[in-house]
Amino acid sequence: MGWKRSGPWRVALGFAGSLLAGIATSTATARATSDLEGAQPAPAASSGSSASLPLDAYADDDDPAALRRRHWGLMFDLGSIHGGMLSLVYRPAPWLRLHAGAGTNAVSPGYRAGITLSKPGTGPSLNIEGGHFLPGDMNGLLKILVGNGYRANSRLEDFDYDFVNVHAGWEIESGALTFFARGGASVLWTRLPALPEPGADIATLGIETEPYLLVLPSVAFGFVGFL
Repeated sequence: MGWKRSGPWRVALGFAGSLLAGIATSTATARATSDLEGAQPAPAASSGSSASLPLDAYADDDDPAALRRRHWGLMFDLGSIHGGMLSLVYRPAPWLRLHAGAGTNAVSPGYRAGITLSKPGTGPSLNIEGGHFLPGDMNGLLKILVGNGYRANSRLEDFDYDFVNVHAGWEIESGALTFFARGGASVLWTRLPALPEPGADIATLGIETEPYLLVLPSVAFGFVGFL
């Protein structure tokens, strides 16, 4: 057992112990460094929600071309022939709109449908539409327009008519809204009770009707909002 105290073996054992201690220390240090790196917190998200949203999340609100790709909308307008109308609008192309809706001329309800050709953005437009108003008493409205000097006409107590508007106009686009002013001509046709002839049978009055066709200047103002 005297060999344990010999010099060479003691030196060898000391060197091996130092080597093992160095390896163990290096391994522990590497493991601790790895744990610290894994435990570092993720970068904090910014207070705004835009960090988690795509860059073009709000592009449609500002891009005119994107807004013009919206197909459906609502239109409200006032016209000298068709009164006030609320219509559903469909836009298959930026330069083309189709609309259909209903409203009133302050006497009776009516409906209309039409087509609009327009320059995308701000520019000229052409509108063609037609519709029909149900029977109503026009005397009250005419009295308001003409004044107290108006004398009621029995032929207008049950007045209905068809109409066609042909208007040129100017449109101004602002975001999803388009404002317009139009003017042109309207064709209005109806049938009125025939005027009595001298010696005519009273029982036949109001049965016979006469066609009437009028061409009148007309205007319209309104706006379209796309959804």
